Order: sequence, then C-alpha cells, then structure tokens
Amino acid sequence: MTLSFKMQNKITLTMVLYLPHSLWTSFADGRVRLRIDNSCPQTPITVHQMFKESLEKYGSLNALASKKNGKWEKITFSEYYCLSRKAAKSFLKVGTGKKTIVAILGFNSPEWFISAVGAIFAGGIVTGIYTTNSPEACHYIAHDSKTYIMVVENQKQLDKIMQIWNRLPHLKAVVLYKDSIAERHPNLYMMEEFLELGVDISDSALDDIINSQKPNQCCVLIYTSGTTGKPKGAMLSHDNVGTLGSSCSRETAKNSPKYRELVH
Repeated sequence: MTLSFKMQNKITLTMVLYLPHSLWTSFADGRVRLRIDNSCPQTPITVHQMFKESLEKYGSLNALASKKNGKWEKITFSEYYCLSRKAAKSFLKVGTGKKTIVAILGFNSPEWFISAVGAIFAGGIVTGIYTTNSPEACHYIAHDSKTYIMVVENQKQLDKIMQIWNRLPHLKAVVLYKDSIAERHPNLYMMEEFLELGVDISDSALDDIINSQKPNQCCVLIYTSGTTGKPKGAMLSHDNVGTLGSSCSRETAKNSPKYRELVH
C-alpha cells in the first residue's frame, strides 16, 4: 500500500506500507497471508526447508538424470543440494542480492534446476523464459523483470541475448551451460567456471541468507504467454512451490515404490 502526504512546503511525502497479512502484494520483498483457513494442517515451508526434508529421506538416491553423448548421467539428492549451494555462492559473488532476478533461458535439464534452486538459496527470484521466444520477446521479460543474471542453454539462446544485452541496463552477467563460448565477452561465463566464482563465500554467510527467508515471500516469477497482451509476471511464494512439490511427491509415490528422478 502506498500513502502520499502533501506537506506545507508543497513537498509530497510518499510512504510504502508493507502489509504482511495481505492476501496479495506487488512488491518483490513483500509478504502475503498464506492460509485463509487457520485450521489448515500443513505448515508453510521455504524451498530450502522442502529440499532439506527430501535430502534427509532420499540423500543417496538419484534426483536428476540427463543423457549426454548417449550415456545417462545421474545426480543424487545430496549432490543436487551441494551443487545448488555452490551455484548460490556464485550468484552472491557476482552481486545477486535480496530479490534480484535470475532468468533461465533453456530447456529442461539438471543445470536448469541447479540454477533455479541456487538463485532462490541466494535470496533471489528465479524466472524462466521460453526457448522459442524471439530476441525481442526475451528482451521484454528480461527488461520488465530487471533480470540481473541470465542463464542460457546453448549458443542459439546466447545469440538472442547478445543481440539485446546493450538494452538491458540491469543485466550483469550471462552463464552458458551447454556448448562452448565461441567468442569471449566480459561477464560471460561457462557454467563450470561460474560455479567456481563463489568458493570464498562461507557456508555461514549463505546459511544466514537462507535462514532469513520466509515461506510467504516471493521466490519465483512466472510470465504468462502474452496471447492477449504483453506477458505479465505472476509471483509465487516459497510455500506455493513447497506445497506443489509436496503434492507431486505424494502423487508420484502412489505409482512408484521408492522414488523417481525429477529430470529425464
């Protein structure tokens, strides 16, 4: 809520009030009321809390799998968690702060999930961009969201961003997770080298950021397809993601005796 007051010297004073129990907010660092019915038995959780619960249950089991050069490569829940923390530290190193946007332009892959979870652990907000988007459609979302870090899948997607980077004042760095970089540019990284940037960020520093996160704060921004107008960003809270993840886990468990990888 925004309140404006006109002072005697004709200066207008504007105050922004954050209402933690409102049903909605348009502020990236705002909070919302999560339960209309206070008798709801499910306790609100953050993405990190949800991950830790899975880690305790399935730590040594496979969480992600991808086929490279005809061979399946699998990542356990423990490895997934460690890689996500490593990504989070690198996001922090390049300046990702509270509620800054990390956009991912790529198809389903372990790197997509690791980048997304890492961005959230770092206190940022993650958003995805369709791989079929034109450069201008990518520009609209990146500009509207004030994307700070862009993670792209391959050279095809990188080419789109290179065409528009000079019109994205908030974009600090781009990370490529498939293909090799054909032409070097400042603040353009391969995923492997990017993950090494945050080695001097301590575990305690990252834990402080993680522990400050609340279930009713935004962690994901999902843009509509824009069929009837410009795409609009819909904010999802930690608890939105946690509740959906828990529901999917329960449904999957009905059809699987042990577990199922999240990415194929």
